[in-house]
Amino acid sequence: MGLQMEALRRTAVVHVIAIKRLSTLFSAVVGVVWLGEDGGALRLPAAAMMLAGAVMVLRFAGGMSGRGGTGGELRCSPPPRRGS
Repeated sequence: MGLQMEALRRTAVVHVIAIKRLSTLFSAVVGVVWLGEDGGALRLPAAAMMLAGAVMVLRFAGGMSGRGGTGGELRCSPPPRRGS
């Protein structure tokens, strides 16, 4: 939990959650490949779809675009002053 909180301080929440959700992918792969669990025909394609979703979140949020920074964060400027 400590590493997750540190990651939340350092980057956009969307990136941390996308990576955190990949634990299900790793669990499915380990279960089917190393432990020999049944249901691999359903679990592995579903896990691959989760991986693709995480990559898309990171890609379109700016995290993997190579533009520098963490990407995905909102950049707001103050509202224009009236009457000055």
